[in-house]
Amino acid sequence: MSSILKVDEIQNTDGKTGIVITPDGSLESVKFPEQSSPSNRVITSTTMSSYEEGTFTPLFRTSASSTDIGSNYTNRVGEYIKVGSLVYFSFDMQATIGSTGGEVCYIGGLPFIPAASNLYSVPTVRDCTCVTIPSGSILKAFVVPSVNAMHLQSEVLTSGSGVNLHVFNSGGRANMSGSYITNE
Repeated sequence: MSSILKVDEIQNTDGKTGIVITPDGSLESVKFPEQSSPSNRVITSTTMSSYEEGTFTPLFRTSASSTDIGSNYTNRVGEYIKVGSLVYFSFDMQATIGSTGGEVCYIGGLPFIPAASNLYSVPTVRDCTCVTIPSGSILKAFVVPSVNAMHLQSEVLTSGSGVNLHVFNSGGRANMSGSYITNE
């Protein structure tokens, strides 16, 4: 004799926390206990509805929405973890040829499109020889809202002004990580 137990929800005795399961048996969401909001924050949700890990293929672009610059890559790998609407990513890539200039340098292929309200999420640059940074400047990279790309600029240290970069170096490498919010 066999038995089957069908469950569509598991709740703690407080009735406020638990796990919700869909009819096909997959996890729909996890509900955490609600807490009172501290004076300087407003809690808008205590439910985690998604978790995902995967890979993506980063690429060099010459505009936010263009395709790959047509380069051959010796290395190109990206990984991500998405928890709810927060995407953590890291990638490493190196191209054998560069671009000729004239347009703005972007890195595309991010796994999800950043939310329109996702202003200036700044990735951590671990290694970036894919562009040449002028003397007296530092590299700035930021996620572009509503497009699955990052914009590369140099920032002049004395003035703080951003300057678009226009040429990808042949044999250049980009190794970065960061996070951003998505509506997907």
